[in-house]
Amino acid sequence: MRKKELLERKRYKKLTLEYLLRLFYAVDISGKDFDTTVEEIDREIHLPENYKNQIRQIVTTYTQHENEINHLISSHLVGWRLDRIGFLERATLRIWVSYILYLRSILPKQMFLREIGYIISFMLELLECYGVPKRTVKFVHGVISSILKEQTEKVNTKTV
Repeated sequence: MRKKELLERKRYKKLTLEYLLRLFYAVDISGKDFDTTVEEIDREIHLPENYKNQIRQIVTTYTQHENEINHLISSHLVGWRLDRIGFLERATLRIWVSYILYLRSILPKQMFLREIGYIISFMLELLECYGVPKRTVKFVHGVISSILKEQTEKVNTKTV
């Protein structure tokens, strides 16, 4: 793949994650459903269809496993309740766990770990861009690390 194509893919991956963060945040704060909110965000962020398909997959994974995802996050929130953490932080954790559930079923372990690492890095960077304090970003990172350690054992072990 040429350098220009790689840069374009990276740009769209970042836009996809930003889209998801805005979507999950808006749904959580407004109480609207995902479909209505997607239409609103589509007016602001334009993505190729294959990236929109990935967004649909993550949203579908979340909606189908919402209780399991929220329980998994809650079980790693030492001294906190899910409903007491900030909207952006909660959205980040929900997106990230949805990615774990979705990607671990379709990717070999090494690709899964590389992709999840990228998602962690960019999601934490996004939180900082949205003004979340560094110590809160560290808290989210700690929760993510704890979940990842547990979930890595459940990753498909097929090789590339």
